[in-house]
Amino acid sequence: MKYKIYQMTFKTAVHFGNGRLSSTENTFYADRLFSALCIEVRKMKGVDGINKLVEMVKENRLCISDSFPYVDDVFFLPKPVMHIQTDKKGDSEAKKKFKKLSFIPVDSLDEFIAGDFNPDISVQKLKFLGEKTMKRSAAIFENDDAEPYSIGTYEFGEIEKRNDREYIKHDSGLYFIIGFENDEVFGFVDEIMYSLQYDGIGGKISEGLGKFDTVMHDVPDSVIKRLSGKYNRYMSLSVCMANDSELDRAVENASYTIIKRSGFIKSYDYNDTFVKKNNFYSFSAGSCFDIRFDGDVFNVGGKGTHPVYRYAKPMLLGVK
Repeated sequence: MKYKIYQMTFKTAVHFGNGRLSSTENTFYADRLFSALCIEVRKMKGVDGINKLVEMVKENRLCISDSFPYVDDVFFLPKPVMHIQTDKKGDSEAKKKFKKLSFIPVDSLDEFIAGDFNPDISVQKLKFLGEKTMKRSAAIFENDDAEPYSIGTYEFGEIEKRNDREYIKHDSGLYFIIGFENDEVFGFVDEIMYSLQYDGIGGKISEGLGKFDTVMHDVPDSVIKRLSGKYNRYMSLSVCMANDSELDRAVENASYTIIKRSGFIKSYDYNDTFVKKNNFYSFSAGSCFDIRFDGDVFNVGGKGTHPVYRYAKPMLLGVK
């Protein structure tokens, strides 16, 4: 498997839904990205395009990570869900910072595992990721009455005030890792990504949210080694779930968190009414396992005209 980084610079605010229209997250999961790719490839290549994309994933020729933040030249990974042994006796404030921490710099993974990581490194840098904002809009009904509502948004690129005259605009956004078998697979996905950046990702793209530019980077050799090598412990870089034949072995000695994934089906011809996807429970990124497992792409649709796919394949990074 080969790997590349898609670095995303957002040209507009974003809305990554968390169940409430008036609030938002500042990252998105791999299953959201995969859904966006499915919707986009259907516009471009029809149902055959979706089938080809799903087939690539099911055959382990393609995988994607969740999105993670970057600020300036610092790229972050999820904090591993694992017990870290340390001889240091930190104060209660430091322990609170460590507990609240969601991401650690890529270059600090070894220090984290060894118990030598200082959480202030992440806290200080991530405070310049961006800020939550609110977009006001209105729904127009048949009687011409306007019903106002609020959309929770996030704007990347915090401005730091150094003194009364000096301001620094931090370069920040999100990135994700793509794993692909060969250039044919990569070219297929890259064509979809090129189109997707103009339509946008996340909720309320019809209101101009979620537009972005991408820059391609090589994955650092230290990360490639962890993605490809054999280890005693692996951390998933994506929301994932083992299939039935793998589940018992996958959860043995594992340390993980479970998140509920739901949402509505965004398809104009699936059903005559607005239909919710079946609820799905995934291991979160950062969850750690003793074995590699395949996971799957699951059908979370119901009585509609076509399958509705939930991406749940792990991208596993060696951590021990």
